[in-house]
Amino acid sequence: MESFRPGVADRLGVGFEAMKAIKPKVIYGSVSGFGQHGPYSKRPGSDTVVQSFSGLVAVNKGNDGVPHRVGMLVPDTVTGVYAHQAIAAALAGRHDEAEGIHLDLSLAQAMGAFLAPKVIEHYLEGGEPRILNAPAGSYATSDGYVGVALVKEEQYRDICHAMDIPDAADDPRFADFDLRAENFPALKEIFEKRFAERSTDEWVKTFREHDLLADRINDFDDWLADEQTKEMNLAPEVEQPGIGAFPYPTVPGTTPRPPADGGAPFPAIGEHGREILAGLGLDEAAIAALADAGVVRVPG
Repeated sequence: MESFRPGVADRLGVGFEAMKAIKPKVIYGSVSGFGQHGPYSKRPGSDTVVQSFSGLVAVNKGNDGVPHRVGMLVPDTVTGVYAHQAIAAALAGRHDEAEGIHLDLSLAQAMGAFLAPKVIEHYLEGGEPRILNAPAGSYATSDGYVGVALVKEEQYRDICHAMDIPDAADDPRFADFDLRAENFPALKEIFEKRFAERSTDEWVKTFREHDLLADRINDFDDWLADEQTKEMNLAPEVEQPGIGAFPYPTVPGTTPRPPADGGAPFPAIGEHGREILAGLGLDEAAIAALADAGVVRVPG
């Protein structure tokens, strides 16, 4: 793995071709902002830059009508997930291949894949798509916010019944998804007024009693304290030397286990360096020389 700008690894003598000469079936991953080729390949690519470039910011308009950056490192995180997926697949299939492979893992391509449904929708809709599944969205309550969704036509009337707004259910302007999208400003006003009359807990209880798609809009403290999060152990607390205790959200499909030796859950930098280098055939004198030169870090 390397994450230099394209060309730097080759200049340092550790590019794909140099590694392939040593290990013909090497799996080599290159993470960059815009990819290994093309007019933008040498550009720096940060999370904010790629959010803007990819269209993510454009589809994240606030109530002020202004496109906003999403408040987390979406391209960085998504690229890591796609990179893991690609490398795992390449490793699994390596025994069927005659030679190694160079995986071009760019933030720009990862975001294209991540936003594929919106890109395709934009193209097929001929531009700006209609409002999806109105009145789905976020609404302010008397003390917070709730998120409401619907995927079937009959769920609209169920929502109106649960919220005790029968006039909205029978209004011909809101008779189906297309009409609700067309007349959404009027529908939104009705929903906003009604939601503001009760608390978040009251609305969530009502929606759950009617088996409807809705939930409170949590902040991270709410999510960590939620009974489902705790029951599923979605973010067990771990303690790492130099950092302290903190919640660590788990990866789907993995089973968190405490370290076998009772130590820290995550290795320190270079903690297993001695074993790794010895496994590559280096003796203690060679490892010590690398450590003394500052090339590697090993315990002791």
